[in-house]
Amino acid sequence: MAKYRVILPTNLKPSPARYELTAAQLLAEHFKTDVEFISRSNHKTPDFLIDGVKWELKSPTGTGKRNIERQLQTGIKQSKNIVFDARRSKIHIARIKNVLNYQFRLAKSIERIVLIDKSKNIIELTR
Repeated sequence: MAKYRVILPTNLKPSPARYELTAAQLLAEHFKTDVEFISRSNHKTPDFLIDGVKWELKSPTGTGKRNIERQLQTGIKQSKNIVFDARRSKIHIARIKNVLNYQFRLAKSIERIVLIDKSKNIIELTR
């Protein structure tokens, strides 16, 4: 099995959190390509570059009723491709899947959603 890399630019400040790094490793294995972190700037920028496509990572920790919707709304402002990491969320995975499916059908501006569930399985929604 080939080993894919997570590339961190030398000027990346602040350094990515542990959950961001593990999500990047899971995505590298899933997409079978290197994952590059994008340098942050003063304006909103996506987190990753995977095969030339920009992706935004959302990893909510709250339990609020509209938490998932809000995360997607802020994610869309940064990229049309969103990675939703549910490993830190306290919301039940079935609810997360239902809301993501519903919002994906509703929000036509989202091209792809990748869900990392609590067992590190990857589920992909594409148009």
